[in-house]
Amino acid sequence: MINTRGIADEINDEIISLRRDFHKYPELAFTEFRTASLIARKLNDIGCEIKIGREIMDAKSRMALPSKEILEKEFKRAIAQGGDTEFLNKVKGGFPAVAAVISNGKGPVIALRVDMDALPIQENSSSRHFPFGKGFASVNTGVMHACGHDAHAVTGLGVAEILMKFKDKMRGTVKIIFQPAEEIICGAYPIVKSGFLDDVDRIMAIHYYSPWDPGLVSCTRGQNGHLAISRFDARFKGRQSHAGSKPEDGKNALMSAANAVLNLNAIPRNSNGATRISVGKLNAGTSRNVTCDEAVMEIETRGATTELNEYMNENALRILKASAELWDCKLEVKPMGSAPGGSSDDDFADEIMTYAKKAKTLTASENQRNCGSEDFICMLEHVRKCGGKGAVISIGSGPGGPHHSSEFDMNEAVIKDSIVFLSGFIFECLQK
Repeated sequence: MINTRGIADEINDEIISLRRDFHKYPELAFTEFRTASLIARKLNDIGCEIKIGREIMDAKSRMALPSKEILEKEFKRAIAQGGDTEFLNKVKGGFPAVAAVISNGKGPVIALRVDMDALPIQENSSSRHFPFGKGFASVNTGVMHACGHDAHAVTGLGVAEILMKFKDKMRGTVKIIFQPAEEIICGAYPIVKSGFLDDVDRIMAIHYYSPWDPGLVSCTRGQNGHLAISRFDARFKGRQSHAGSKPEDGKNALMSAANAVLNLNAIPRNSNGATRISVGKLNAGTSRNVTCDEAVMEIETRGATTELNEYMNENALRILKASAELWDCKLEVKPMGSAPGGSSDDDFADEIMTYAKKAKTLTASENQRNCGSEDFICMLEHVRKCGGKGAVISIGSGPGGPHHSSEFDMNEAVIKDSIVFLSGFIFECLQK
């Protein structure tokens, strides 16, 4: 085993400083311009080969992309907030993906995916909230890192820096992928379609988890895996009229959408496993005396398996069409991202846990994280189709506030141990 601990100790202050910097300047899906540019700069400074932007993202495969106006606005903010202009120009226009490639001769290709996008949540501003108390709470109104992706990103940087120190002793290639747009389930697919993962033999993703004690490590397995998910927008188009004097001339898109909301939630559950449906947002109407001519719904379905999600998705589309017809409205459905369901490959997960027990950097656990859905599974399924295997690694980072809440935080001390663990495991894989 190599001495990854010594290097991790040396770089820890910088890693924590970077984590706090990323936390202070969070960015939403496909606008992670500042974050990506600073990651690329750091990778460049430690001597990594870098792939960035269009090199690892297929433009046509991006979904739920912000408008050109929003992309331009966020790009300008990234410049104003200290983004690296050399690399900013390479991610402009909604291409904020970065990868480090560390290669030394023929051998296995190991990939590690870390994500870096934030959430549309206003951060807690009370003194008891650690980031606010220490002065690194989000300065971007309505946006915060509420799921630990800032820590994921710097973990990837730490692993890259350590592995670069031992590059000459490895045989094979490491690809560390800094992925955008995980929270909206849209960032993995463009990377897959770029072909960047076609030669990968083993792929991993990490996720810090605040409900667990710091340092517990486990791999997602079996029925405890991530749910398959489909996201889409439904737009009902009707016709305006005076609601009092000419109600018969109107076609009420709001009523059409309301009917859909009720009946979507009436889809029968399935005996083959867990299913979910959520109408998270409904915008409709202009005034109490105007028949609503347009209603837009944001919907997602989930299932314990890809097949169960398809069951929910098919029923949802049937109900949307019927609701539109019932009120004589037109319907448009726009896909907004999807990912299959899945878990770790057991034999690869066994390798990871065996290493954890041997290295004793993190504490091997049989705990299973309460999973939602994960964009990474799109990458994992592609690697499997190419003959490889993969795993989702959960690492305890508590105590901290709940994920996807304004009070989310994590124990920063676990970042260094995770860097030591991951770099040591990857190095061992490339020595065999």
